[in-house]
Amino acid sequence: SKLGMPGGDHVCSTGYLARSGATTYMVTAGHCFVLGWTVNTGGGLVEGTVAARDYPTREGELISGGSYSPEIYSGAKGDDNSVLVIYGAKQAYVGQSGYCRTGWASGNTCDWTVGGTSASFCSGLYSSCTDNLYAFSGTTSAGGDSGGPIYYPYHSGALIVGGIVGY
Repeated sequence: SKLGMPGGDHVCSTGYLARSGATTYMVTAGHCFVLGWTVNTGGGLVEGTVAARDYPTREGELISGGSYSPEIYSGAKGDDNSVLVIYGAKQAYVGQSGYCRTGWASGNTCDWTVGGTSASFCSGLYSSCTDNLYAFSGTTSAGGDSGGPIYYPYHSGALIVGGIVGY
């Protein structure tokens, strides 16, 4: 699903939920927003506030204040009704195929193969780079897909592998 700033044109994708104690967060890419920013859905509803950010070290942000479910979107672009239940996490390995990703701009695609573990992503917005990322080959994602989940299909659901940070 689409995430953005109130009155802004910066767009990223919802990722997956994370829990710390009793607090549930929505994970998105670290280059998407800034600590303390209010983040809206594509329909203009408040999704939450960026509560934690570890960028550029880990390329991740946690959004809090909303009601987040253990599901990810899995449909075509614009289809916010197709979802998969998150069953857990999975480590990615170089050479493995069958990984999927879903993002607001491109929708769901399941043709990714892990190509390496030393990729870098440099954001022109912040003039910084995140290193030691996994590189995947397959259908290219697009601007706006950042933050969307990378997953492995599992029992009609998903095992989270990570999130999209570049293309």
